[in-house]
Amino acid sequence: MLNVLTFNMAHAQPSISGGIGPMVIKTMPPESDNDLRHAYKIRVIKAALDATIEQYGPYVIQTPPYNMNSLRAFNKLMLRESDINTVVGLPTQQREMDAIPIRIPIRRGLLNYRLMLVRNTDLQEFQNIRTAEQLKTKSVGMAVNWLTADVMKRQGYTIVYGTERDTLYNMLAHGRFDFMLLGVNEAYKEVEHHSLGEQGISIVPGVAVYINMPSYIFVSKHEPLIAKRIRDGLEIMQGSGELHVLFEQEYGDHIQSAKLSERHIIKIHNPTLPDSIKLIEPEYWLDVQRAAASE
Repeated sequence: MLNVLTFNMAHAQPSISGGIGPMVIKTMPPESDNDLRHAYKIRVIKAALDATIEQYGPYVIQTPPYNMNSLRAFNKLMLRESDINTVVGLPTQQREMDAIPIRIPIRRGLLNYRLMLVRNTDLQEFQNIRTAEQLKTKSVGMAVNWLTADVMKRQGYTIVYGTERDTLYNMLAHGRFDFMLLGVNEAYKEVEHHSLGEQGISIVPGVAVYINMPSYIFVSKHEPLIAKRIRDGLEIMQGSGELHVLFEQEYGDHIQSAKLSERHIIKIHNPTLPDSIKLIEPEYWLDVQRAAASE
């Protein structure tokens, strides 16, 4: 059975498409039972839909009742008959050809900034790493379906694969590889939720890794009206400040904890990025220096 959220159905009226009834948005489910990132994605999509009720009419959000990784979700997104028509994910040249990208980074590029998780015994060594070449001497643990793994493999990094996050944390604790990379938007939550400190794992202070990988909403090519509605809604939210408020509510504390402006940044090139990344307006990106000044 689908998980269904129905909104603003009491006064259903003809939508902009001329039809009667709600617009059906079929979102990607969490990647696992412990996926702490999923709720923010749904909040942003719902807010964008709420902002466009007057123009587009009521809507229903449906989510399959099973877990799904991003690779499978993007494959289902291309099908005409599918239980998925909307996915939040990282842009690549191929994904922009296969689906409709909404080029508004809903996390303001926060995922671009990665923090390193290592065993406590290796903290000092990793604090002293200053270049990508130094980092390449270490092995990194990643899930098979992570786009970051493909990016780093192309750059010559040694990747040790696991099936999911819980498995990777256990592998790191037992010395199967040297470090993990998690975005600022997820690292602190993961350390707390999985009690990683009790496993002898910590976030490396003073250093961060930068990989340009913004989070977009992608919509099936078979649903252009849904894509237009969500894009219109996000632009309304950006103009009103609501998108910034949601971002700060979700990630403000983590940004302050990360103190990115005080960290040495190691940059890793992302060859999978589409050229369209240059079209994103500056106001959509996180300004690390400005964020530091507001702390």
